[in-house]
Amino acid sequence: MIKRQLLNRDEAPVPYFAILDARMRSAKAKSLYSIRQEAIATGIFYALQLFYTRATKSYLEYRQKFIALKFDHPRITDRKGLNNYEDGLTKDSRLSKVEVVKTKQGLIYRLYF
Repeated sequence: MIKRQLLNRDEAPVPYFAILDARMRSAKAKSLYSIRQEAIATGIFYALQLFYTRATKSYLEYRQKFIALKFDHPRITDRKGLNNYEDGLTKDSRLSKVEVVKTKQGLIYRLYF
């Protein structure tokens, strides 16, 4: 039996394998969401990219319980517009909950359906 563990990029002995592991988990978890939910998450991701245009990298990743929108080293271009958009996200009836998590790499928006 193979022992499996969740790899963190900071703790991984080889970061390349941590990235591959994250991509495999995301591809596997993508099947848990409907096409409608994927379209909603993609639309939100593209809208947030307009506010974080100077982020070094941005990712849309699927998890078992939520969809993660990651922005590495983000710099906000329109703070007022971002605040209005985030207020709209919290009132969106299609989402049950939205969380914003700050890490040392950047921001992660967690979309729960």
